[in-house]
Amino acid sequence: MARWLLIGVVVGLALLTKEGTFALIPLVGGTAVLSQWQAYRAKTEGGDLTWRQWLAVLGRGILIFGLTMIPALLIAGWWYARNLNLYGDLLGWNAFIAVLGQRAHPASLIQLWSERRGFLMAYWGLFGGVNIPMPAWIYAVLNGVLVLAVAGFVVYVIQLLKDWKFVVTSFQSFLSNLFLFVERYFALVVCFLFASAVVYGLIKWAATTWSSQGRLVFTALSALCVLLVVGLAGWLPPRPSRWIVGGLAGFMFAVAAAAPFLWIQPAYATGRYTEIPAPTETAVTFGDKMQLTGYELAQKDAQPGDEIDLWLEWKVLQPMPRDWSVFVHLTDPVLGVPIAQRDMYPDQGLRPTSLLRPGERIVNFYRLRIPDTAVAPADLELNVGLYDFETGERLVLPDGRDLVMLDMVRLTAVPGQTPNPVSVNFEKGVELVGYELEPRRAAAGEPLNLTLYWRLNRPLPEDYTFFAQVVDEDTTRWASQDLPVPTSAWETGQVIPVPMTLTLSEATPPGVYPIIIGLYTLTEDGSFARLQRITADGRPTDDFLQLTLARVD
Repeated sequence: MARWLLIGVVVGLALLTKEGTFALIPLVGGTAVLSQWQAYRAKTEGGDLTWRQWLAVLGRGILIFGLTMIPALLIAGWWYARNLNLYGDLLGWNAFIAVLGQRAHPASLIQLWSERRGFLMAYWGLFGGVNIPMPAWIYAVLNGVLVLAVAGFVVYVIQLLKDWKFVVTSFQSFLSNLFLFVERYFALVVCFLFASAVVYGLIKWAATTWSSQGRLVFTALSALCVLLVVGLAGWLPPRPSRWIVGGLAGFMFAVAAAAPFLWIQPAYATGRYTEIPAPTETAVTFGDKMQLTGYELAQKDAQPGDEIDLWLEWKVLQPMPRDWSVFVHLTDPVLGVPIAQRDMYPDQGLRPTSLLRPGERIVNFYRLRIPDTAVAPADLELNVGLYDFETGERLVLPDGRDLVMLDMVRLTAVPGQTPNPVSVNFEKGVELVGYELEPRRAAAGEPLNLTLYWRLNRPLPEDYTFFAQVVDEDTTRWASQDLPVPTSAWETGQVIPVPMTLTLSEATPPGVYPIIIGLYTLTEDGSFARLQRITADGRPTDDFLQLTLARVD
């Protein structure tokens, strides 16, 4: 019994560490029943058990399982009780979702499959804040090994089933054969069931949140590695098996040993930029602490979807006990808010200002991407400043301003047959090819006139309702319209304008609000079936598009 209590301690510690280890609980229960079957089978000298004996096996197994879970409950139970008390959720998932964010539309298996590339990269090795990858060829090799291992595992299991002699004369004999099989391949069965349960849990989690990352199955990493090796070598003769496993282990060891020096350390090396190619000199002082001595803007003309490169040169004037972040904004003067921005500590985010010494000069590089749906033409302001991320406080200039406008970027429209040409694909071949919003700034109670330009890339047999909404951060709708459109009558390839009017509520508070759009049809039970957006690489994503912004005065 001491061993079972020790197992309970291990399970309790596991449950306190990772929620994915809940899969251990049914495995412990199954193992307890299996152990009692072994004891009864020894008494019958290998014969089939009677129904009474099977009931005894089940009862004793449940009893042992219950006793085993006592230390697990004592160690980890308080934590899950706390989750239930604080969040109303045993696992605390709602608290996680509040921080991580939730998919607007639960992901299907097809959508999760489309996210496999990022999942596998994070499984094999994606360092830093999942933003420092290894060379692509390493992922290609490891993914190839995985494909071979999956195929090999199927071959291995088929061989096992062929070699196993099932003699079934009654349901009791079927149970006996099943338990004999589990007993013989106990380690493999446990690894497979545990890994499957962890992967299933991740699928449920990733369907709700944007978290298709392979690192989240590391709870079952040891079991997955066992299955990988079995798939690669379990069905082969011993000699080639040793060479295959040894070669893979050597390759993975070499990659792991090289990673800190070849990819991680260079990504965090300071002083990557030491000078500006052709700077425009400035002398802008922020709070007597930092001085902007020069900048270079790579281009002053751009179109929606373009990237703007900027270099800033700073001089440290005084020691700073607080850490100030540099912000770079491309601000739309009509809205008064940035449409593209980049915030980071000096030296590419690697050196907090509290570590800087007076007299130091630091060059930072910034790349800002203008959204594809940005309104053009427009004159965007390039604004720079420093702020405290914790409090939002900004360092001020001698004249009291909290930012400096360095330059202007002229945003011109992409050539096309519609205003503000875009290419946003939805399911079933529906494509948004342009839009127009007039005015972009209005008072509460006034209308916003929105025209959407749509094109069908293949026939659409159903009629859809188009929606547009002015929403707040908490999804409060301050204006909306749902417009039924006979899309089934549209011709393929033809651009169709769909005018909509969004009349702002009289109670709309002043501020800048996103406008979201999409289309849906009603199902037989009256629920909304929205079309999902399709990314450029073919992945389904949200069932709406945040199109642009509007200011309410």
